[in-house]
Amino acid sequence: MSAYKASAIIIFLIVIGKVSGFLKDLLLTYYHGVSTVTDAYFLASSISSVLYMAVFSSIPIVVIPLCAEGRKQFSDSHIEKLLRMLMMYIMLSFGFAVAIWLFAPQLVSIFAGELDAVTRVYAVDYVTIMSVTFVFSAVVSFFNSLQLSEKNILPFYFTPIVNNIIFCSGLMLFSNEDNFYIVLILGIASWVLLLLGNYSSVSDKFDFKNLGGTKVVDYWHVFQLALPAMLTLYIDQINGVMAIFFSAEIGDGAVTIMSYGNKLNGVFLSVFVVILTTIIYPKIADKVSNGDVDGLTNTMSKYLKLFIFAGLPVIIAMSHFSKELVSIIFERGSFDRDAVNGVSAVFSIVILGLVLNLIRDLINRVFFAWKKTSIVMYLSVAAVTMNFVLSFIWYENYALIGLAYAGVVSLLLNVLLLLYLVDKFFDIKLIGVVIKMFLTFCIAGTGAVVCLMLSKQYGIHDFLQYFMAALTYIWVLFIISYVANKRIEM
Repeated sequence: MSAYKASAIIIFLIVIGKVSGFLKDLLLTYYHGVSTVTDAYFLASSISSVLYMAVFSSIPIVVIPLCAEGRKQFSDSHIEKLLRMLMMYIMLSFGFAVAIWLFAPQLVSIFAGELDAVTRVYAVDYVTIMSVTFVFSAVVSFFNSLQLSEKNILPFYFTPIVNNIIFCSGLMLFSNEDNFYIVLILGIASWVLLLLGNYSSVSDKFDFKNLGGTKVVDYWHVFQLALPAMLTLYIDQINGVMAIFFSAEIGDGAVTIMSYGNKLNGVFLSVFVVILTTIIYPKIADKVSNGDVDGLTNTMSKYLKLFIFAGLPVIIAMSHFSKELVSIIFERGSFDRDAVNGVSAVFSIVILGLVLNLIRDLINRVFFAWKKTSIVMYLSVAAVTMNFVLSFIWYENYALIGLAYAGVVSLLLNVLLLLYLVDKFFDIKLIGVVIKMFLTFCIAGTGAVVCLMLSKQYGIHDFLQYFMAALTYIWVLFIISYVANKRIEM
């Protein structure tokens, strides 16, 4: 398959994944709006994320560098270590599921704040059902990571598509409030389907009959390998749901509004994160395993340019047109104008952290690949602490707006420290690169703004105004890049 054809397929699958995710949110808002069901659903999702998402997300972080170390991904010793890793994740996921079954009411009470009794009952049911997916999703993620290490990235992209399609089908078939739990049960079925589909692609490389045939001490060794990544991601999860925790203290509807604002931001963020996980991280792991610092620096610089030059215009546009965007996507059915105003106000702020999130995740992957995860963990603790302090100070006076700003400010602190430490520990000088890119963006952005102001002055159609501004932005970037390359050649 040619590179162009492969790229076209990947872009198509990403688009389908995002469209199906949008459809999921549209149907959820259409049938349930801002309601008891959505509050309970987002609360249950937040609890599941806090308790388990770090385990799930750590799988590719641990498995991909493990496969890159010797470049003999499926030697006998390597297979044995990977099997122990898989079994460890299965046991860990099952343990978390059992814990949620036993303590779901207590967990909901911790997070529920001022939410009413009906919402709490629904949340207990929803989070219990969600916990059943833990083991299945862990195995699917493990199989996807093995496939990524062999440059087989298509199964990774099919995972969200299958989940979203089944969830959407459930919403349409069981739209009544009392039947929402059936939609979540269908989510379990989607993970089982994905597990069976992905198993066929890796079953020829593993003898799963020996999956449990190792000593406890062997599992402890692989657990120690995965633990730092899980702890770091746990801290990030806590940081991510900090706003949900304080939103529950504000009152009914606040959890849903904050969740939709973060979810819309996550749509744009996830497009870049998918590329980071499937394409960039395996390259970083290969560079680290070969000790190629120069190659790693070039790789990091290239993707920083992508994130900054493509991400910052998205931030500005989405923040400026936040109300229009939220209205177009969500304002239908039970989702009214007040909900649009609330979500757009939150989204216009949290979107400011888009590029910061991307830079943070990119640099974190270097520390993960180099097995210096404790540094990332300490920085995450600092960010969580800052987020908590600012949220506690601001949420009473500024409500959801204060919570949104608290997340962005704490994220900025995290990124600044990461840029400093990646230079100190690995001699990867990115601070100067980021400053140059930001100044370049400012110059190109100024050109776009001037073009926009002139086109408005001469009464050009709105669509042509923004189209010409975008072309000006791209053209100025091209000129600056051309001049810089000429100076290097001289």
